[in-house]
Amino acid sequence: MKKRYQVLSHILFLSTLLLYAMGTQAQWSTASLSQARFGLSATSAGGKAFFAGGYGQISSLQIQTNRVDIYDTATNTWSTATLSQGRNHLSATSAGGKAFFAGG
Repeated sequence: MKKRYQVLSHILFLSTLLLYAMGTQAQWSTASLSQARFGLSATSAGGKAFFAGGYGQISSLQIQTNRVDIYDTATNTWSTATLSQGRNHLSATSAGGKAFFAGG
């Protein structure tokens, strides 16, 4: 059975994700993003979940981040990439096994 994940977060600068395997109805696990943030966008493509952009915090300043955290469901591993520039409240979608981010 193909696993589907739902991400729950809060509007604070958080790095913790709660991952729920929808097919099992009860298995929760936690994971951490590489950078605490809010206002990010998420999508999935090709067996990977992408969490991009948002606001991060340096000292007392809120900054738009270009960070993309990538979770590979097949290997249960995380990697990172970057957007062309910092973005927040951007849109995300996937098509043809690729993830796309726009706006922000």
